[in-house]
Amino acid sequence: MKTRENIHQKLNNLFFSELANSLLAPLIKKISCINKGNFNNRFDLRVASDESQLVNWWRHPIYVIAKPSAENVVINITIQPQRWPGDGEKYANDHKDSIDKTNQEINDLIESHSINAPLVKKDIKTEGKFVLSYSLSVKIDNANPTDADYSKFINFLASLCQITASLSDALPIGEATSTDESTAEDKKNDADEDDDIGFALMNIVKSDSVSGDVQKKYFMKWQKATETYNGRMGISCLVPEEANFLADDTVFPVLTREELLFIEKQITKNKVIPVLGFLPESFLDYSKHIWFIIPFCIWNDDTATVIFVDKNGIYTVDPTAEQFIMLINWESIESMELETAIDGDANVSRLYITAEKGELSIDEFNTSNNESEFGSYLSILMAIFNVRQPTIIESKGKEFWVEGAGGEGFVSFNSLKELSSNDKWLNASRPDPAEFRIEETFDNSDDEDQTFLDGKEAVLSDTLTSIAFLYIATAGADNDLHDEEFITINKALAEWTEDGDIEDAAKTAFTYWKSLPSDKEIIVVTEIINQINNNLSAEHITSIKEDIVKIVDADGELLEDEKNIVAFIFASLK
Repeated sequence: MKTRENIHQKLNNLFFSELANSLLAPLIKKISCINKGNFNNRFDLRVASDESQLVNWWRHPIYVIAKPSAENVVINITIQPQRWPGDGEKYANDHKDSIDKTNQEINDLIESHSINAPLVKKDIKTEGKFVLSYSLSVKIDNANPTDADYSKFINFLASLCQITASLSDALPIGEATSTDESTAEDKKNDADEDDDIGFALMNIVKSDSVSGDVQKKYFMKWQKATETYNGRMGISCLVPEEANFLADDTVFPVLTREELLFIEKQITKNKVIPVLGFLPESFLDYSKHIWFIIPFCIWNDDTATVIFVDKNGIYTVDPTAEQFIMLINWESIESMELETAIDGDANVSRLYITAEKGELSIDEFNTSNNESEFGSYLSILMAIFNVRQPTIIESKGKEFWVEGAGGEGFVSFNSLKELSSNDKWLNASRPDPAEFRIEETFDNSDDEDQTFLDGKEAVLSDTLTSIAFLYIATAGADNDLHDEEFITINKALAEWTEDGDIEDAAKTAFTYWKSLPSDKEIIVVTEIINQINNNLSAEHITSIKEDIVKIVDADGELLEDEKNIVAFIFASLK
């Protein structure tokens, strides 16, 4: 079978030759095709009736990505024009006839070209802005497409481009509902003005702990006047509590282009992921080990705030709840592509993320006063993903990360500027993936009570397994078993056996612990404590307490839930 890279290379050549030549008036015989030379990424195709339209990503982009399998190749196509009319619902109602007409034309096109594809799926979002999406999947019943297969697809795509362009012309770019919006749109579309730059008109929600002065400093530090976002409406922005930290140059200075390139090189070349060990408690309430922070960005064109990454994925602030939530997990991401100077705007770069269930875009601003010195924080995020990808792939479907599967290591930094020190990167801790390769031994059962009893018997029948469960329950009291804690548990358990073989005990304890709700977990912990009190010596109990202290201290953080379970265990043990 052909790989995605093989198929995309072939399509890329056809886009610039057969597809461009097949376009009919009013379209010009020219396309813009963006994938930054990485043929595992999706294509962003743009066609236009004049060359100026080719740089406007929001006008009528066509996203194309192939998904090959052993039996066939499915090519997913998404047409997604976007507009900022002020009142998205009214805009959608006003242009309903054009939207429905396009939907029918695409379905007629599928039938007339005998394309193996279900009817097109239409989706409209009107909150904040107007986003119209038409999605379809073209299936080629051949794992190794022939020239005839490709030619048939290109002919279909050329006709689809004509429909797309007609739709775009039917959707006015600016239908402002107030004088201020009209002024912003007029300014935004006046491409001949040298000073056609400005800021988005955001709906700002400020945390009560952030003063007006801090908010102003935060925006002045991390936002830039741009053509792309000049006068743009429909963007929600939360200035979180953490803005106090991010606006403070003494603890979180702006990194230069050279510093960011250096960090990216260390991650990529040496396979080392940074851990920011200097963050305030408000960050650590959400994740003990944060790898990197993008201090200000706009994701999916409508939400602006800070994001951070850790071992589980990418997090952002929910403007409605004023707390961090997961934006996307690593496992669902298929590829990333970074485009600098989007649409010719030197002050904005964009990270395209292709995921299992759709696409995500994240924009950042040039924080330098010199456009030629654009350093990218998003490039660090992409470098982390690329280095982490082998571990992500091996860990899919497992209960926890198989740390080190990709050979990556970790270094904790005590300040942002330390990331520019070459010596610090040399002391990476590289986990042994063998210590994390534990398979599940319990099946999910319809009889939950019987599963609970069977698992408890398996744990309580062996002293080492009982102790392993106690250690794991303690470390996992914060709902996450961290790498350092897991390694410390294994070392502690190894001291309880002569041969150091603890794999079966750890496996049984871990998988049973993962299956239990908290109310039943405490029942098992209590029975283990009773068993320890009845069967082990005072010296052994002291060793258990010492092990527990080492385990909860392993990751450098002691959260409230961990404090509570340690207090309970210590009070219950004799």
